[in-house]
Amino acid sequence: MKAIPLFGWLIAAHLVTGAQAAEWRGHLGAEVRLFTQSAAWPGQDDQQHSVYAEPEWYTSWNDRTDSLTVRPFLRVDSADSKRTHADVRELLWLHAERDWETRVGVSKVFWG
Repeated sequence: MKAIPLFGWLIAAHLVTGAQAAEWRGHLGAEVRLFTQSAAWPGQDDQQHSVYAEPEWYTSWNDRTDSLTVRPFLRVDSADSKRTHADVRELLWLHAERDWETRVGVSKVFWG
């Protein structure tokens, strides 16, 4: 079974059982890159503009023992097609009991 259908089932189960808490947060931004020197080759730009969005949706259920976090990322760049992309920064289901927890999905783990 692939990860996307698994999370689809988790979201559907969440909608059926009802959420105890749900929240949206995230970042929206714009960037401008200016180059002080003239272009070395014809067709090179001396500036680039990009916009990005990184929303995050979090919800919990079962008296907060289960939670789901979804955080996609999207960037659109005016000049560099390699910077225009979308990806999943976090897609995580967490089940936490008193003495143990289980995490399934994609996330960053910070040590230290």
